[in-house]
Amino acid sequence: MTSAMIVSGLMFELGQGSVISSSEAVNWLPVSPREYVVASALSTSSLYSAFLALAAGITLPLTAKLDLFYLWPVTMMLSALSLLLGAFIVEVLRAIMNRVSSTVYKRSSRFAMATRLVALILVFSLVQIAFQPYFLYWVLGKIVGGIEVAQVVPFVWPSVALIGLSRYDLLQTTLYTTLSFLFAMAVYETASQLRRRYWSPVPISISIDDSGEYLPQASTGIGFGLNPLTSALAMKEFRALLRRKDLSRFIAIPVVVVISFLVPMVAAPGDMSGRAPGFFLAAFIPFIVPLMFSTITIGQEGNSVMNLLSLPIKPSELIKGKLAPAWLISGLTTLGVIAGMEIMAPIGLSDALATIVVSAMTIIINSFIGLGVGARWPDYTVGSRSRYVTMKGFIIGFILSGFSTLVVFAPLGLHIVTSGGVRGQAPFPGLDLLPMLATSIVLGVVLITLSYVFCKRGVERLLSSS
Repeated sequence: MTSAMIVSGLMFELGQGSVISSSEAVNWLPVSPREYVVASALSTSSLYSAFLALAAGITLPLTAKLDLFYLWPVTMMLSALSLLLGAFIVEVLRAIMNRVSSTVYKRSSRFAMATRLVALILVFSLVQIAFQPYFLYWVLGKIVGGIEVAQVVPFVWPSVALIGLSRYDLLQTTLYTTLSFLFAMAVYETASQLRRRYWSPVPISISIDDSGEYLPQASTGIGFGLNPLTSALAMKEFRALLRRKDLSRFIAIPVVVVISFLVPMVAAPGDMSGRAPGFFLAAFIPFIVPLMFSTITIGQEGNSVMNLLSLPIKPSELIKGKLAPAWLISGLTTLGVIAGMEIMAPIGLSDALATIVVSAMTIIINSFIGLGVGARWPDYTVGSRSRYVTMKGFIIGFILSGFSTLVVFAPLGLHIVTSGGVRGQAPFPGLDLLPMLATSIVLGVVLITLSYVFCKRGVERLLSSS
C-alpha cells in the first residue's frame, strides 16, 4: 500500500505542469506548514483511495470465508495508516524536488537543466529500488545477521503486526502497531520541517549582461537526412524533454521498468536461469518506450499546436522531427538493456545481434503507430496530470503496438525458447536462427510499411485541420 502510494504520488507530482504545480500561491493562504502537509497528504490519499477500497473489497470476503474476520478491522486500519504514510513520504520528496527545481531555475543553464532532470529521475528510481522486495531482503540480509529482517524495516511493521494478531500474539501486535504509528508521525514531522524550510521558492534574480553583435547565420541540419526545419523540430522536442518537469516522468518510466526487471536478477540470480529473461526484457523495451514517447508528441504541444500547424512542413518532415527523440532514446535504452542482460543472463552473440535487428524494426513500427495515434486522438487539456492522448487513443495504440511486437518477435522468440532459453525441455525440437530471423525481418518490413501509412495519414489529417 505504501509503495503504491509513493510511486503513484511521485508520478502525479512529475505529471503536473508548471502552472498547476507552482507552490507560490500557497504563500497567500493563512495556513501553517503543518496544516499544509496534513491537507496535501489527505488530498493525495483521497485521490488514490481506490487502493484502500480495492484492498477492503478483496480481503472482506476472504476473511469471512476463512473465519478470520477479526483480522479485517485491524487490516483496514493499518492499510489506511500505510496509505497516509505513503502520502507523507510523497510530501517529503515533493519538498526536495521543489527545492531542486527552484535551485536549477535560479542558475538557468543547460547543464543545470540536465542536472535537474537527472536528479528527478534518480529520486524516482531510488524510491522504486527501495521498495523492491528482492533488494530489501537481499541488502538487509547482508547487513543484519541473526535478526529477522522484518524487524528493522519500518514499512513492513504493519504486516508484522497482522501476523502477530493471526497468531494471537497481542504483545507483537501492540508493539508493531505502535511502532507503525510512531514512524508515520516521524515522517509527518520531517515533511513539516522540510515544508517550513522550503516554504517559499528560491528568489530568482535576473541579470542582463552585455553581448556582442548578433550575426545571423544560415541554419543547417544536424544530419541523418534531416533538413533545417526538421532538425529544429527535433531539437525542440529534445529541449521539451529536458526542461519540462511534466515530461520527465516519461523518461523515468523506462528507467523504473528496467530496474524492476534487473533488481530481482541481481538480488537472486539463481531464480533467473536460462536465456529467456534477457530476451523478453529486450522485447518489452522496444514495445513500450517508443510507443510512450511518440503518442505524447502531439498532445504535449498544448495551445502552441497552432504554431506547429502553421508551419510550411510536409507530413514526412513532421514525422522525422517528432520521432527523432523516440528513436534515439528507445535505441539507446534497448542497446543498454541488451548489453546488460548479456552480462547477467547471456543469450549468445548471434542471438544478441539478431535481437538488436528485430528490436530496431520494432522501435520503428511502434513509433509510427504511436505518432499515428497521437495525431488522431491528441489531448491538449492542461490539468493536474496531463495525458497528451485520449484514453481511446492510448488503448488503440497499446493494442496495435502489442500485436505488432508479438508478431515481429515471435519467430525469434521460438528460436530462443526451443534452443535452451527456458528451464526444462522444450515442447518441440530447436528451430534454427537464420530461418526464424528471416521470418521476423519479412514480417517487420511489412509492418513498417503498414504502420508508416497509418502514421502518415494521421499526420496529414492533423495538418489539414489547420
